[in-house]
Amino acid sequence: MRSRAIAASVRQLAAAVEPLAGGAAAGRSVAAAAGASALLAAASRGALPAAAAAAALPALACVQPLGAVGFASAAAAAARSGHSVAQKILAANVDDVGPEVTEAVAQLEPAGVPSVARAAAVTGIHDPVLLEALAEAAVRAMPQLSAADICSVVESFSDLDCYSIEFKDATADVVLERLDEFSGDMLGHLLRAFGDMNYYDDELLEGVVEYVAANPDKFSAENIADVVYAFSRCGFCHPDLITVVETAAGTLLKEAHADRGYAIANILDAYSRVGCSSPDVVDQLIAKAAEDPASFDANCLAKVTTAVIKLGYSDEDLLLPLLDVSVKKLAEFQPKAVVELMGALGDLGYDHQALLDTLCDEVIPARLPEFSLDHLTDLVEDLNKLGYYNQKFMALLKSTQEERKTAAPEAAAV
Repeated sequence: MRSRAIAASVRQLAAAVEPLAGGAAAGRSVAAAAGASALLAAASRGALPAAAAAAALPALACVQPLGAVGFASAAAAAARSGHSVAQKILAANVDDVGPEVTEAVAQLEPAGVPSVARAAAVTGIHDPVLLEALAEAAVRAMPQLSAADICSVVESFSDLDCYSIEFKDATADVVLERLDEFSGDMLGHLLRAFGDMNYYDDELLEGVVEYVAANPDKFSAENIADVVYAFSRCGFCHPDLITVVETAAGTLLKEAHADRGYAIANILDAYSRVGCSSPDVVDQLIAKAAEDPASFDANCLAKVTTAVIKLGYSDEDLLLPLLDVSVKKLAEFQPKAVVELMGALGDLGYDHQALLDTLCDEVIPARLPEFSLDHLTDLVEDLNKLGYYNQKFMALLKSTQEERKTAAPEAAAV
């Protein structure tokens, strides 16, 4: 039995009982609706015989609100609805939403959690008290959420950089129990968000890789790459992982004519993270990418080029076409992609003069505010590895670093 199985059972029991709490007639309509939803959901999952669910529904339907008390109940339910609370969050101070909003989040109905979590992510809430209340609401709601809603909540928590062991455990438990309800895209996106949050759960990761291996037709190359990304962020290894990647790559080769770079980019990225035991497959994928790299968008091109370098391919017939086109699209690369590409080139020791000149003379000066001090420091280290020196560029970086270091204490004081 899983170490947190008892905790999961308690959460499910609390979620089932919560709508019935209070005993007042004012809550009866809410209880009836919640009870009916729970019965139907249980029946659809096979947890409750359909006949039993049907027999219970008439009794629930007889529960009705009474007079003015019913209106009070409706008002209370509205106050706990996702739409109402989400509107409050969108208008709140990101650093301190206030006790009224926090209390509303703490009393959220399960169905309201996804929209409120998304509103918090869109607003960029930093209030730790609010985030703690939201995490607790998500834990309570998790057993009652659909697979799509679970994915939405996890991605919102990733955007918020909200770390909660209880939330991680509750999510892992529910996902493991209901893996067959998640499409390849859902599971891929959920695992990528887990990786971004550095959530490590060995039972979930092991269960996912076994499920993927047993259901290869359900997962695209991009889905596989998302899963592998999460594993690499968590430092998780599994003997079936390379086999899973290679199966996806083999399928991709048959469909490569229809791909515009996304699948190839993601599967090569996956290979660069887990290693490769079938170089022929990788060779064919890279050759396919090198045929027409200009057809790739900037993000795909950056990912493909970086993955090819990380895989140790220094053959100029394969690498040069990718780097030459990268020079033309470098201004469109995200800062993180620029840093990763330069890191790969630095490790390989490959000096592409046109790429380095374009980076230092055009891209960085034009987009300097987009690059953090950490980004700039990494770039300098990689340029040093390549023996590349640009006096004007280095002077710009030095002045930028001094300005930002001076500005940081002043901003903190304000």
